Amino acid sequence: MKTFKREKGAKSYTIR
Repeated sequence: MKTFKREKGAKSYTIR
């Protein structure tokens, strides 16, 4: 799984 941060930096998304 990889953790990516959006440019907004408000939420962290976890993608398999």
